[in-house]
Amino acid sequence: MRKFSFFFLILALLIFFQILHPQNIDIDELKRKVSEIGKLPFIKDVPLKEIDKNYLENFLESYFRKEYPEDKAEREERLLRFLGLWNIDRKLNSLRKEVLFNQVVAFYDEKDSKSIYYISFKKAPFSDLNSMVLAHELRHAIQDQHFNIGKYFYGLSDFDDRGLAVLSVIEGDANLLMLQFAGIEPSLFISFSEKMPLANLNLTPDSQNIPLILKNSFIFPYFSGMKFVYEIFKRGGWEEINRVLGSLPSSTEQIIHPEKFLEIRDEPSDLKSFYSPGSGWKLSLSFVGGEFFVSTLLENFNINERKTASEGWGNDVLNFWEKGDGKFIHWATKWDSSKDAMEFLIAVKSYLQKIGFEEKEEGKYYALFSKPDERALISFSREGVEFFKSNDKILIEKILKERKE
Repeated sequence: MRKFSFFFLILALLIFFQILHPQNIDIDELKRKVSEIGKLPFIKDVPLKEIDKNYLENFLESYFRKEYPEDKAEREERLLRFLGLWNIDRKLNSLRKEVLFNQVVAFYDEKDSKSIYYISFKKAPFSDLNSMVLAHELRHAIQDQHFNIGKYFYGLSDFDDRGLAVLSVIEGDANLLMLQFAGIEPSLFISFSEKMPLANLNLTPDSQNIPLILKNSFIFPYFSGMKFVYEIFKRGGWEEINRVLGSLPSSTEQIIHPEKFLEIRDEPSDLKSFYSPGSGWKLSLSFVGGEFFVSTLLENFNINERKTASEGWGNDVLNFWEKGDGKFIHWATKWDSSKDAMEFLIAVKSYLQKIGFEEKEEGKYYALFSKPDERALISFSREGVEFFKSNDKILIEKILKERKE
């Protein structure tokens, strides 16, 4: 979700560590300070509208119908289930809406009204927090007015690495401005957030049952994004941050490892690998997973090597095909070195074993895995690893034969 801000995640940390120093000022002064801190003016005024939870619920229903229709959500859910990342009896779409309804207290509508909508905090300990919430959202309005950042998300899956990297800058930027507006030292907040296991933060009343892939995709932009933006700030202040908003990172690898963006910019490598399973198969989803997706997949199955296995990422494309009840994944990856490729290969083997596969055959450049109703194949070279998984056993055997020839 592109425009919603998870303030309860952030405010919970601020209140817990007693470092919150909110300010209660009028809106004109608030806008002036947001512009002054971030070194960018408003191009035009931004209306602010106070709403209640009923309005938010209706807005989310409308938003999901237009921006995240049921068909798209069902395709993403089927992929996640096929990978073993979604094992709960809940629909992806309904759980997304529940998380947003529980977490969102303000949002900037960059598509239609160009307005900020917020739920006013009336009771302690939130009585004076409106100014912080609005400072964050006003910065989003400035981002939109100067850089039209929403254009980067059109057509991308919510799990796409490219969109997640951009979202991390957008939210990290607004979080940093919010902290500075409140007089909070960003390094102190970052230190506190690193000590608290973010995966344990409550996104809903039943937060323990939220799959890790969804939880991480919500949390990552706000915390990893701010760490990234703060590294930029330390090098060149808000002027440098504003320059980056005009030349955004292209991968979560650059967010996780800021030196790969700030020093010699490590862009994704060329990757031309594409495999079509043949007649009758429909491409349901195609996206770049990135270091974030690799790391989360391995973390989900408690694979100890996930950090080393996800680092050294060069590029990837994950294609998910369907034909009736048939499912087929082709995940092509490229790595910075043969060592990085081998680390990923070993981790993928561990992942397959965790979800019930047994290794049946291994050759010089491939490994075949099996369980009663599925087959998986790993094909590898010096710098690339291809992963195939299907409940069509004949299809995997066909690919294996091609790889042997």
